[in-house]
Order: sequence, then C-alpha cells, then structure tokens
Amino acid sequence: MNVKVIKAIYASNWRGIDVTNIVKQHAEDGAYDFHAGNNMFPDPDPGNPKFFGTTFEFNGQLWAVACAEGEEIGLLPDNYRQLISQPQLTPGPQQPTVSLGIYSCVYGGNDVSAICQAIINVGAQKIHVNSQVMGMDPWNGYPKYLIAQVGNGYYGGKENDTINLS
Repeated sequence: MNVKVIKAIYASNWRGIDVTNIVKQHAEDGAYDFHAGNNMFPDPDPGNPKFFGTTFEFNGQLWAVACAEGEEIGLLPDNYRQLISQPQLTPGPQQPTVSLGIYSCVYGGNDVSAICQAIINVGAQKIHVNSQVMGMDPWNGYPKYLIAQVGNGYYGGKENDTINLS
C-alpha cells in the first residue's frame, strides 16, 4: 500500500502530543487499522478524554481522519471523503501559528487551519468545536472532532467541546 503519514496528534482539550512516528511505524508494518488510545500512545493528559487525528497521503491524494479515544480508525480511505483544503492564513502579530487544523470524523474531514488561525488572530484563547464555527460538516450524522497544532501545543476535542489554548 502507498500510505504516507504526514502528521498525527493525540490530545485532550488542554494538551496533547505528536504521535506521527508511532503511526508511521504502524503503517510501515502494514497495520492500517487500529484503536486510537492509551494502549497505542502515551497518555498526554491522564484522566481526561483524548482524541486522535492524522493527515496522510494515499496514492498521492491528501486525506484526514479523526476519532475519539478508543475508537477504531483506518488509513485506507476506501469509503472516505478526500480532505478539503483551505488557503493558509498568516498569524497576527504575536499570535501562534496554526500548523494543523482538521475537523473530521472517522470517514474524512476538512482542513480548518485557516479558520482556527482567524479565531486566534483576534486574540481568542478558546476554540469552540462545532460546524457553525468550523464551516461545512465533513460527514453529516457522524461525530466530528477537531485536532489542532497551535504553536508548540497539540489539542483535540469533540463536537460541542471547547479547546483551551492557554
């Protein structure tokens, strides 16, 4: 299979970690389906719910998927919707850069990096996770998750959560 993991994050509403190398190793070993959780990744925030998200290339196309802790996720997008990318937005003065923002379910999602950057650029320290804020619903009827890298921090949340950046 031709899967190239670009970025993978495992995070709570408050803190998280980059797990790209762990997911890359699983893909290289042919493990394309797995349960995202503390059995696979170090726990970045004990006692709080975590979320997983990854961006990857499959046969030259960019994809993103996300799930809650303990859910099964796959890196073979046979029934997924391809990632909808948005143009990047420059950080405001003294604002951190959003390196990754995906709003997704287990079947695919949207690049919301520019939306997250716009929220931060006006001085907000919180991001509300819902389709009204994040734009188009990536997969109607399925739970959605936001996974973001903001500056040196990693964050995750489910629909109707609030991610705290401070």
